[in-house]
Amino acid sequence: MVRAALHARRPRLKRSAHIRRPLHPNLLPKNVANLRSIRRGGDADPRIEAVEEPVDKPARQKRLADATTTPKHFDTTITDGPAKGKTYSAIYELNDNSYRYCGNLRGKERPAKIMSAPGSGVMLQVLKRERQSAKEAFVEVCRKELAATWLAVSFERDGSSASAEELKKIKLIIDVEGKTTSLIDGKVFLAGASAVDPTQDPMTFDVSYTEGVSKGRSTLGIFRIEDGLLTICRRSPGQPRPSEFASTNGSGQILISYKRESAEASK
Repeated sequence: MVRAALHARRPRLKRSAHIRRPLHPNLLPKNVANLRSIRRGGDADPRIEAVEEPVDKPARQKRLADATTTPKHFDTTITDGPAKGKTYSAIYELNDNSYRYCGNLRGKERPAKIMSAPGSGVMLQVLKRERQSAKEAFVEVCRKELAATWLAVSFERDGSSASAEELKKIKLIIDVEGKTTSLIDGKVFLAGASAVDPTQDPMTFDVSYTEGVSKGRSTLGIFRIEDGLLTICRRSPGQPRPSEFASTNGSGQILISYKRESAEASK
């Protein structure tokens, strides 16, 4: 499932900015990066180097684009935040390596050309595409797939299985950044930062523990997601990575399968 989802993804654009004046976050196109230059009212300063201005919580907006016109255009209406209700009109050009667009900061009148003259109130941006590696794309898709609260449905250590009552107490929480928290009867047993590599076969799942009985140590594991079940196989910290999803007597391997907690159950 994780690997199939990758094929639907296109190279993404990330954003960093060479900015002469603060840029209103509502005007930034989604998934755009490496802003190489910006002109507002015709002004530009090529001496300005990269100034990071990340936007953690951009205002919500609705965007209507029309790629059939010449030049292509879009309209953005802000639906939340300080500029709520305002509509900005812009034109754009997009090719394999760059994205250019002009936006009117003073009203709904759309620029006729991709240019910015002094006093025009038109902003011109030129951005360069930053391509995502296949591995980065795999990891991103995988992180989203793993992000959930998982309930144990089976647990084996050295071939011995946990009882139904014991399984009810085991829970694993993974967030989209990879933080993992293992709970037993509602209390933290282990917690740490995970590193996944879905390009391996089997896919790997490693955890560096920051809390719990293995704090300061790391484990090497493998995982799979099939038929709605997350299965993780690992050994104790300091031991080699398992090569198969199994737990037999004397193997030292822990094999756990989880199901995703339903939205109703989490309330």
